[in-house]
Amino acid sequence: MTKIMLCGRGGSGKSTVTAMMARYLAANGQNVLVVDADASSRGLAGLVGLKRPLRSLADELGGPEALTRKLGAYLGNSTALASRIHVDELPAACTSRRDCLALLEVGKAWPGGDDAGQILEELGRHVLGRLDDRNWWVLVDNEAGMDRYGASHRLTDAFLFVSDGSQPSLESAAFAARLFLEVEKPLLTLLNQVEPAAEETIVRRAKFLGVTVDAVIHADPALREAAEKGCPVPLQGDAAAAIRKILSRLEAVLNPSGRVRARSRFQ
Repeated sequence: MTKIMLCGRGGSGKSTVTAMMARYLAANGQNVLVVDADASSRGLAGLVGLKRPLRSLADELGGPEALTRKLGAYLGNSTALASRIHVDELPAACTSRRDCLALLEVGKAWPGGDDAGQILEELGRHVLGRLDDRNWWVLVDNEAGMDRYGASHRLTDAFLFVSDGSQPSLESAAFAARLFLEVEKPLLTLLNQVEPAAEETIVRRAKFLGVTVDAVIHADPALREAAEKGCPVPLQGDAAAAIRKILSRLEAVLNPSGRVRARSRFQ
């Protein structure tokens, strides 16, 4: 199993990086499922190059009223938890798919306050825990905020922290490094949309905070335009090289478990 969760502060470009990774893997013939678990963003499908699903998984299960009333009992059902759901068995209405690339939308925010957000988070964790992803990469674009990742570490093989290079973002990356060290889960860090002239200074600040930078994507107007317009992210030059480097690093940290064999894919 290869489940990678992307984390980082809001506005760091998690969705853009998720889309680039998905498109790169698919272009290299790998099966990729993108799990859109960010309840506040609606542009991921366009960045990946797919249409948004007809409805979310939360809508498929009855919408906010039904989830609020029934989801707790459903998640507590040991028989349901013991069963597995393969990617090919996900509901077609909430899955957009083309060839070896698929996207599942967990659910988007609805009026209801914190309880609604917690229900969607629990639904996302439940799906991730039951997912049988044989021969599939699973990339999870989750909500911002590190408090949302601790409960998911048992369901995920590795984490990728996306930072915009700002001091608050680097401090969050340092917190993440300590958090995932405690739960013995690999964490990689990628700097996104960083000006080349500032890279050395940012990497030095990161090192001072105890953060190892694994790859850097420089500021690119084409990537920024794709994010603003919600159209497929381009895979070229500096960005493609950074994504290839991150995937190679993931191979290095996950190979001891035998879960990932990626070297031949990306050379």
